Order: sequence, then structure tokens, then C-alpha cells
Amino acid sequence: MEVKEDPMFKKIMFCTDLSKNSDDTFPYALDLAKKYQGHLIIVHVIEQPPQSGFVDLYVTEDIRERIKKERQEYVKNEIESRYISKMGNFTDYEVVSLESSEAPYYPILDLAKKKDVDLIVLGTHGRTGIEKAIFGSVAERICRRAACPVLTIRSVN
Repeated sequence: MEVKEDPMFKKIMFCTDLSKNSDDTFPYALDLAKKYQGHLIIVHVIEQPPQSGFVDLYVTEDIRERIKKERQEYVKNEIESRYISKMGNFTDYEVVSLESSEAPYYPILDLAKKKDVDLIVLGTHGRTGIEKAIFGSVAERICRRAACPVLTIRSVN
């Protein structure tokens, strides 16, 4: 068996939906990044609401732009308070906020490929039955389609 000299996980992508499950998952991603002296990429997908002609009649472009900026600012502040503030002296990270009208796993997988990520870390919600059938599972789709290993963490709460 060949021994690798390089760290196993140089680029670790942590995906968050800003939920409690993601908060519980973050320490795993951070610990792995520290252990392997890797680069941590914190990713959040801001889902764009579908456009409709009816809404466009009442919401001006200025209002849509203001809502977009407020949403981006909210996400930035949440990531700062939930994750960055808990990193201590770890500084090898970047934050990527993606906006998409597609299901969140599409832009996550695209970014993982572009950044040549070695590991994706994300939490699961543990949906089953009809809830899973209706909403699907972002984690499951990422696991099935990612070109790199995926570590999923299920929150115990």
C-alpha cells in the first residue's frame, strides 16, 4: 500500500443551511481542517424565490435588489456568529455564498468540482417518509453525485 506524504484533506467544504444540524456539524469540519492543515470552505446557498409575473407587478427592481442585499447581509452575519467566531486562531478559510434558483445541491456540487475539494462535510436532517419524498434530501443527493468523499453528520437532537 502506498503511503501518502500529503495531507489527505487539503480542501474541506463545509455546507450550511444555517440550521441547528449545521451548527452541530461545523466542529467536525473545523477539526478535520485543523488536523490536516487544510483549507476550509464554508458554503451557504441562498435559494432564490421563483419569479412570477404576478409578483413582478407589485415588487419593483429596487425592492428586489434591497431584499437581496438584506438577505446577503443576514447570511454574512449568521456565518460570522455561528462559525467564524468559533474558529479561534484558525485562519485558512473562505466563505462562499451562492445564489441559486435550483435545488441547493447543484451549486454545491459545481463549486466542489471547481475548487477541487477533497471532502464535503454537511449535516443531515433525518427526514423520512412523506417529508423526504416531498422535500428530498440535499445530503443524499450530494452523497450520490459528489466526485469526492462526503462526511454526513446527523445531529443527536
